[in-house]
Amino acid sequence: MNTPIILGIGHLLLSAPHSVDHARNDYIKPKEENTRKICIKASQYLKGTVSALVWKWKSRITMYDPNYTEDESLESSPWYQKLKEHKTQYGNKAKLIDIHGMSDKRIYAISPGDAACCDMNWSRRFDKALEKYMPDYSSNHIGALCGNWGSGLNTVSQMAMSLDIPAIQLELNPSTRKILIESSAEFQKFINFIREVADS
Repeated sequence: MNTPIILGIGHLLLSAPHSVDHARNDYIKPKEENTRKICIKASQYLKGTVSALVWKWKSRITMYDPNYTEDESLESSPWYQKLKEHKTQYGNKAKLIDIHGMSDKRIYAISPGDAACCDMNWSRRFDKALEKYMPDYSSNHIGALCGNWGSGLNTVSQMAMSLDIPAIQLELNPSTRKILIESSAEFQKFINFIREVADS
């Protein structure tokens, strides 16, 4: 059985719930490539600021999709329990960026989803930092990727919001994820962006 773990130490938690093949509605969805690597690499670059919430086994399928958790299953969700641990450890400093992989069919490279964010001032600072440090990547708030199901289902961002953790679901297309992992210079831009939103 695959289980989530928190790696590193830091009040800003980067999570990758779809970094392994996962079941949703009786079918298997393929993993979102490089989301796990991005979270872990960022926690290594920004030790003491960023931690990573990922599946323990990177190649093991899970029959549970954290981003599709029903209300009645919330307390039994291992991802929800990890978020509670994070809140207990960091209190009001705790923040979450939930990393996801959207399709290359989208016309944008990046889509921040703040519909489950309980701190809209932080969301606005997030957008400004994205524009400042990653201006070469087209971005827009895509409604379908907002991070809030609003129908008795919970995303990881909604789980965080229920614990008063400001949360943003950050969607990256495949090309962007690949570039961030393969190019040190491009990843440094991402790190500069993450550092600013962590401290804002």
